[in-house]
Amino acid sequence: MSKAVKEILIIDDDESILLMASKILSGAGYRVFEASGVEEAVETVQKRVPHLVITDLKLKGESGFEYLERHRKLKELRNVPVVVLSGVRSQEAIYQASSLGAVDYVTKPIDAAILVAKIKKALKDRKFPHVTLPEDQRSIVRISAPGRIIQANEIGFLLEAPVRIADNTRIELTSPLLRLLGLETCIFQRSQMPARPGLPGQYLNDVAVIGLTSVHAHRIREIMRTWK
Repeated sequence: MSKAVKEILIIDDDESILLMASKILSGAGYRVFEASGVEEAVETVQKRVPHLVITDLKLKGESGFEYLERHRKLKELRNVPVVVLSGVRSQEAIYQASSLGAVDYVTKPIDAAILVAKIKKALKDRKFPHVTLPEDQRSIVRISAPGRIIQANEIGFLLEAPVRIADNTRIELTSPLLRLLGLETCIFQRSQMPARPGLPGQYLNDVAVIGLTSVHAHRIREIMRTWK
């Protein structure tokens, strides 16, 4: 039996962005429909509930922040993740979107690989490749207790630690690996995937990089190739 095609609503008042994002996601196997503003989007999702919503922040009329506030109040959308796709790159905007329930934040201009990977992650379709780091490259991080990054890909890490980090928890990470990848100033958040037991006394936590730019992604890909 074939899987049902997942549907994605894109909210943006820029026709060129709608066209590009629709082409990328349709090419990745998703069914896409569109709204140019918050009111149209709210009316649409109440008639046709998508599997995921992508929204810009700067819209004519109500903003993407206001859409996030309205989204989380609608019972039928309780389990529908929202990913922000925006040209706004400030940490304040990323934090505000996250606090309003956005599960991820993708910056413009659109990088097709990042967008598709983030959407797959938000939909819990974990098909993007991981690289298991060599022992000498595993990187100690500091959370409420020391942990280690043991896998990396272009959108996040697998963190081994003696604590089970709760879903959607903002995390502060400090690590030589993050300095190497140019990610020290990025925002990290525990993903919605359940933490799972690792070695005795350890848990494996999936951690997403929020607000990743194409420059960061290309740097990560470049470093990852040297580890393969």
